[in-house]
Amino acid sequence: MTVLIVEDELRPARALQRLLHEVRPGTQIAAHLELVADTVAWLQEHPAPDLILMDIHLSDGSSFEIFRRVAVTSPVIFITAYDEHALEAFQVNGIDYLLKPITRDSLQHGLQKFEALQRHYAATAAPAAATLPNLPELLRTMQQLSGAPAYATSWLVPHKTKLLPIAAAEVAHFIIRHGAVHLTTLA
Repeated sequence: MTVLIVEDELRPARALQRLLHEVRPGTQIAAHLELVADTVAWLQEHPAPDLILMDIHLSDGSSFEIFRRVAVTSPVIFITAYDEHALEAFQVNGIDYLLKPITRDSLQHGLQKFEALQRHYAATAAPAAATLPNLPELLRTMQQLSGAPAYATSWLVPHKTKLLPIAAAEVAHFIIRHGAVHLTTLA
């Protein structure tokens, strides 16, 4: 497994590398970067790592700026001292959100989540590849379906204090009176 570490503080970065080698001895550190700008440049110039361990607050800005500047295709475990960015972390490539100080157990949990996702996508990739010969048929079906007009099959009609579902097959006609639409059913 190849890991990119994005952390602007040297001591936590070294502790993270040490913990990473303890829980996953064969792990290769692709690079240790400290700045948003350096991370953007590295991601543009190198193959994507298997995983990124990323602090949120870097000395030259927020790590979320990286995602606005470059397409990040690797899963990310965010590591930070603050819990207020969790939602934003999961809106990008975040698969876990660890609060500092990082413990062996929290890192282990994040790596297990990453490995479970890897196994899942590896298992689903093989069957998907086997169905590729049906791709032309799938494209024809999609084109046929996209050409067919979509009509409403029912409407929600306000009646007093309720909304009543009315099936399209039950509608006799619509009448517009004084700007209001009236619906008459067959029943």
